[in-house]
Amino acid sequence: MAIGIAAFALFLAGCVMSSAPEVEHVDIPTRGAPAGGVDACMDALASGTIVDDPRWGIALAQDDGSRMQVVWPAGYAARRTDGVLELLNESGRVVGRAGDRVLVAGGMGARDAWFACGPPEPAVDMP
Repeated sequence: MAIGIAAFALFLAGCVMSSAPEVEHVDIPTRGAPAGGVDACMDALASGTIVDDPRWGIALAQDDGSRMQVVWPAGYAARRTDGVLELLNESGRVVGRAGDRVLVAGGMGARDAWFACGPPEPAVDMP
């Protein structure tokens, strides 16, 4: 009986251990905190599909096949959870995933990078 209970406990421990998600940090470019707490931002929109990029961690794939580098706001981060690329805001909430078609407010800056002013928003295809 004791052997049966011990075997069952090991089985349960294996189930619990295997259910934990595999999380991997992904480096992405971010802006520093705004000087004096004031964050000015350009007023334009970029669109694209969130993709994994070996140079920038996350990029926006364009319809022509090119990729746009995005510099995210201070405090943003990225990770892979069970193999799925996720973008997190400064509060740690997931605001985008690989494959999401999005709009990102901001503007073009140094080295042809898009400087995001906030989280990506879902893109709605227009007729």
